[in-house]
This record gives sequence, structure tokens and C-alpha cells, in this order.
Amino acid sequence: MHSYYFTGARIEHMLLMSWVGEKATRDTAPNLEVEVTQALQAALREGVVHNDEHGANLLWSEERRCVMLVDFDRADLLPLRKRTKILPNKRKARDDDSEIFSRKYDFSGQAHIFA
Repeated sequence: MHSYYFTGARIEHMLLMSWVGEKATRDTAPNLEVEVTQALQAALREGVVHNDEHGANLLWSEERRCVMLVDFDRADLLPLRKRTKILPNKRKARDDDSEIFSRKYDFSGQAHIFA
């Protein structure tokens, strides 16, 4: 671990932030539902369940031309799975993925879960 020094203080943890973009809307992202689903799937592939997908946490990145998720304070990290084989690299679906992809979005700021 590296420590950083600021006048009179030793800093062990640092959060760096950058501008992502404006709130994602149908004007900025015509395929908003698809973009949101892709962003959630990307997070899930990394073992992160966002848990707070509403308008203010879905931003449109003009530079990357995609929806970016922000505000991960309610997110859950899925447990790491043991890798039994090196090859082939085929991912098995997680049992808990079904709840994530059964969500329906109305883009008014709420995610609705249908069981």
C-alpha cells in the first residue's frame, strides 16, 4: 500500500472522480432501455449488483456513447466463484442473475421488480 502526504496529514485512501455526463434521457440515448440493460450487465459481469438504478444514477457519457452507472453506495458484491478449469473460458449463469434481469424500468426514477 502506498501512502500519500498532504500538509500535516497522511492519506491512505483517496477517491478520484471525473465528469461522466448528464442524466440519461431518451433525447440523449434513443435506446435507453437497451443502454441501461447493457450497463447493468457490465456491472454484473464484474460481480456488482447496483441496487439503485434510477434516473439520477444513470448518466449519458457523450465521450463513450453509453449509459454509465454512478452512486454505488447501495451496491452488493457477489461472492467470487472458484475457477475449476482454465480452458475453455465459458461463464455459467449465476442463480441470482434472474432477479436482476426481471426488473422493468419506467424511467420515471423507479425500478419495478416483477416476480
